[in-house]
Amino acid sequence: MTEFIERSCPCCGSLEVKSKIESCVKAEKTSYENLKKYWAGFFKESSFFTYERCANCGILYNKIFFSGEKLGELYSSMLDNTAGQNLKNLRKTQRGYFDFFKSKNIPQNFSYLEFGPDIGLFTENLEAKNFNHFYLIEPNKAVHDKLKKSVNSENITILSDLFDLSAIPDKSVSSAVLIHVLDHMIEPKKTIEQIHKKLVDGGVILIVTHDEKSTLAQVLKSRWPAFCLQHPQLFNVKTTAHFLTDCGFEKITSKKSANYFSIPYLLQHLFWCLGLGKFQFKEISWLTIPLRLGNIMTIAQKK
Repeated sequence: MTEFIERSCPCCGSLEVKSKIESCVKAEKTSYENLKKYWAGFFKESSFFTYERCANCGILYNKIFFSGEKLGELYSSMLDNTAGQNLKNLRKTQRGYFDFFKSKNIPQNFSYLEFGPDIGLFTENLEAKNFNHFYLIEPNKAVHDKLKKSVNSENITILSDLFDLSAIPDKSVSSAVLIHVLDHMIEPKKTIEQIHKKLVDGGVILIVTHDEKSTLAQVLKSRWPAFCLQHPQLFNVKTTAHFLTDCGFEKITSKKSANYFSIPYLLQHLFWCLGLGKFQFKEISWLTIPLRLGNIMTIAQKK
C-alpha cells in the first residue's frame, strides 16, 4: 500500500517551484507509523511535509503528502473539532464569519451547501425560511445527530463523502460555505469546480482559510501552527483570489477574521510555538480576547 503520493500544484497543475519551508522532522523522510503521533496536538518538535511555493500561481503546497486512504484513516481517529475548546468562544468566532457572509446579497429560495460543518456552530446562525434545502457534508458520522439539531428544518440532507456531490442538483444552491476545509483537501480545485456547477448564477461561496502571509506566520516561520500534517496547501489573499477567478468566480472580497480565545488557551499555544513543550493551564471562561492571528475570510460570486 502506498502511504504517500506525489503531487503537482493542486491549483494550476504546474511542477515548477521557487522556494521551500521545512520542519525539524521532515514528514517525507519519516515513516507513516511514526507520523501518527504528530497528527494532532502540540509538540516540542514540529513535523510536516515540506511546503513548496508554485512558481506559476504562488500557492504554497506539499509535493509529497499522505495518500487518500491513509488520510481517511487519520481523520477517522479524530474527535470533533471542538474538543478541548470553549464553545462560547468558538460561537463568537463563527458568528464573525456569519456576519461577513450575510453582508453579501444572497439569492433567496434556493438550497444551502456547507462542507465540514462539524456540530453546526456556523449553521445554527442560518434562518431555515431563507433556504429550500440544507445540504451538509460532514465525514465525521459521530457528530451527525448534533449537526441535524443545529438547523431548525426538516429539509436537511447530511452526506459523508466530501467528493461526491451527485445528490445535489446542478444550479440549485445559492450559497456554499467552506470553513477551514480548503486547506485540508488533496484536490481543492476539483471540489471548487464541482461547487461552481451546483451554484445558481450569482450564487455565493464563503471560504475561511489560514493566511500564510500573515504577520504571525512571518514571525513564527516553521513554528507557525498552520504548518502541519493536516494542511496539504495554504493560501493567502492573493493566491485565493487567483484560485477563485480561475474557477469561475468574480467580485472577490477578503477580510481578516477575529478568533476568540481564552488567555490559558493562548498561553498553551505560545509555549508550544516557542518549543517549550506541553503545559496545561486552568481554563478561565470569562477571560477571553479577540485576536486577528492569521485567518482570512473570502467571499466570491459565481459569474
